[in-house]
Amino acid sequence: MKRKLLKAGNFLILILGLLFLSTTVKADDIDYDITNLNVIARVQTNGSLKIKQQVTYDFDDDAHGVYYQQNLAKGQELTNLKIKIKADDAKETANHSYTLASANNTYKIKLFHQIAADSKFRVTYYYTITNAITNYRDIARLNFMIVGDGWDEDLDNVRAQVLFPGKINKLQAWAHGPLGGYTKVQPDQGKITMTAKNLDKDRGIEVDTIFPPAVTKANHKRVDKNKRQAVLKQERNLARQANQELKKVRQRLRLWYIVGWLLVIGGIGLSGLAIYRGLRAQRFGTFPQKINDLVHNYEIPTVNPVAAQVLDTAKEPDSKAFTAYLLDLVRQKRLELTSYQRKRKTYYRISLVDEELLKQDKLLKLLFNKVGDKKSFTTYGLRKYKKDDLGRSFSRWQTRQRNLVKGKGLLSTRYENKLDNLKTTVGSLSILSMVCLVLGLIFFHFQLQKMITLICLPILLIADITVYLIAIKRIAIYTKKGAEVTNQVRGFKKMLQDIGQFKMKDVGDLILWEQIMPYAVSFGLSKRVLKQLKIEFDLDRLDNNDSLYFGYYSSYYTGLSFEAAFQSSFEKSVSHYSSSSSGSSGGFSGGSSGGFGGGSGGGAF
Repeated sequence: MKRKLLKAGNFLILILGLLFLSTTVKADDIDYDITNLNVIARVQTNGSLKIKQQVTYDFDDDAHGVYYQQNLAKGQELTNLKIKIKADDAKETANHSYTLASANNTYKIKLFHQIAADSKFRVTYYYTITNAITNYRDIARLNFMIVGDGWDEDLDNVRAQVLFPGKINKLQAWAHGPLGGYTKVQPDQGKITMTAKNLDKDRGIEVDTIFPPAVTKANHKRVDKNKRQAVLKQERNLARQANQELKKVRQRLRLWYIVGWLLVIGGIGLSGLAIYRGLRAQRFGTFPQKINDLVHNYEIPTVNPVAAQVLDTAKEPDSKAFTAYLLDLVRQKRLELTSYQRKRKTYYRISLVDEELLKQDKLLKLLFNKVGDKKSFTTYGLRKYKKDDLGRSFSRWQTRQRNLVKGKGLLSTRYENKLDNLKTTVGSLSILSMVCLVLGLIFFHFQLQKMITLICLPILLIADITVYLIAIKRIAIYTKKGAEVTNQVRGFKKMLQDIGQFKMKDVGDLILWEQIMPYAVSFGLSKRVLKQLKIEFDLDRLDNNDSLYFGYYSSYYTGLSFEAAFQSSFEKSVSHYSSSSSGSSGGFSGGSSGGFGGGSGGGAF
């Protein structure tokens, strides 16, 4: 809130402070990182610590400020608080508003400052901790959680120092925290430096240091007993535990290193097998021509609209093909199509004319007997039907229609099996290869191995995909006869695609176009064909044509299309199926030596 909050008065500050004490701040509401934390603790001769703590934030979201909590032990106090802030490229300033509240040896600082998204923000706290050091007969001891374990976010880069007034003989120090941390003890400079990368928000760094009691000769916090041997014993035990844990970690790393290389080598080998198998694939089947290489075919194909779609796509027929199937049955006068109104909406009724159909087609039997009333069914009823049996029946209908095409000798089961085996073999080897390489990345903990794997992974992935695409194009599932019929189908489809470039009346009268329309529906070209029909044929002839369904199709562009209504209802219904022990420089120890300050930390709001 910057300067304006101060002008609002101390009363508002007090209210905000009380709110802070009575509510829990949820840092998860704000996206930010703590990129750097630098802490300096200067030892004073009276046993107090002068703290300088600098926290650098990188905000992705807007924020109203930041906060920090310092936990102390009984008999200690936080005094002389000063705060400086620096936002982005602005100069560092002390003009800001904050609250300081204390309860049960816990001090909470809440700093108010409007922080913009995508900006950096740095805050530096200056304060004194009294009675931080205890003087014994043989040593003075500072046991302090210098980096708290109560942060809301992990800390990317941490550096903590304990500075003494000058050269300190017999200075020993131990740090407790992540095993990857490092402690540097410099007695000749009176300095202890602790560093850590990627410190967990609930981990913290604790420093335990002993030094001659003359350093804090003005300290009033004294205990009349020796303490040096007890501290050394405690730290030896903690160091032993840390080294045992570190040994286990190194053993795990060694094992992961071996497993990582085995996975990477295995992944490269599997990729090589996939490439070899793909390149060795032999040619089978007859390939039909691509549609762009064909001339227009004005003759109706020798196969029905459903089979025409199967041959064109080499896949199972979809809902467009089933709609075309129904319209073709209407054309054959085995079904009847009528429209009706319900709540100002147009729906369609499909009535049974030829009862033999239900003996031949189980999907139609379900539609008439379960969706409808055994004599007819409607697109409205179909939309409301939510049982899984419709999806299962449609799936079986798709398989049956494709098998009928195979039964006519147009598609080869043998070639299809070879293609499936090739896809399965090459695809599975490639996928397993990528899985092994990715797992290898996870097991590696060294940059060189990761870099080698990251180079291999995209190269092999591109090679596998390229070989896979080349290999599957060597096998066609069409027989010689099937390729010939497919060429006829695609030439017919090309004619429908290019409609408007020739006179439809030259192809044939409405009677012929009645036969062509189901194919247009199956190919997804009905809108284009109908548009041209309305242009070239008299609209009254379309609306009054009693021989078929053009009367309904002429209203296509007002949204009353049977094709659109049926497919929408059908698809919605079908979708329901489907360390150091000596106190010199070294790594951190685990555990805790019981220092004060645990739970300290902070976040943003």
